Amino acid sequence: MRIDANTTGARFTQRIEVYKNDWVALPGNAGFWPQNLSDNSSNTRASIAVRDNNNIPDVYLTVGTHEISCEIRWSEMPRTLQIPTQTGIVQLSLNG
Repeated sequence: MRIDANTTGARFTQRIEVYKNDWVALPGNAGFWPQNLSDNSSNTRASIAVRDNNNIPDVYLTVGTHEISCEIRWSEMPRTLQIPTQTGIVQLSLNG
């Protein structure tokens, strides 16, 4: 997962391998909800919906490789941001 964060929000991109159709958790929570989600896994960029699973954002993905991108906006950069436990490597860039 790559996170580019600044004073107004963060942009996330993540490659996800899905081995069976399932719900996959995303970064964020009720206070910092992912917006403008898209799946760039095909030649066309497709918008996808996110559901609220007990204040944890997640998306339903089908079998295959997905390139998920989204953004989270804030008025002040938080001290922490919830990242799903299934996430392997996180690359963080702050303010540039």
